[in-house]
Amino acid sequence: MLIQQLFEIPTSLSKKQQRIQDKKSKKQIGETEYFFKTTGKNKFYSDGFLLGHNSKTEKGGFTVYKNGEFLFSTEIKSLTYPVLTNNEAELAGLCYAIEMAEEGDEIIVDSMIALTWLRKLKPKARPDLEYICTPYMEMLIEKKLNVYWRPREENLAGHHNENIHNT
Repeated sequence: MLIQQLFEIPTSLSKKQQRIQDKKSKKQIGETEYFFKTTGKNKFYSDGFLLGHNSKTEKGGFTVYKNGEFLFSTEIKSLTYPVLTNNEAELAGLCYAIEMAEEGDEIIVDSMIALTWLRKLKPKARPDLEYICTPYMEMLIEKKLNVYWRPREENLAGHHNENIHNT
């Protein structure tokens, strides 16, 4: 390319440089590494919630919106621990959205931890979640779903949870 010649931009990066560049660009645009160039007809918003303080409650759940409208909200128990954590609730909501989505649909979440757990399949911090993460990651890839992190202000399910569950 001409710009590479003019400014002496290397035509290829080392593997380490490429990984660093990829990580920076992912953080900037806030999307997972699973982005498919397909356009589904639906956009899902998912968010987890707790009823009480993070380390002292057994109650919480998740909410999912579809195409700007309320779809589903439920309370759940911890997936593997005696008490539910917010990150587990976020992951459960993401998994529900993946299950409901059709090929090429978009899913918006405001939890990078839930996305990271799903992507890594066996997260270091929670290896007990492998049995959940693996099938849902496979489903995400099979359906060619586009999953994005967006700030809380852009998450309709998060707005619902703040209005209903944080009173």
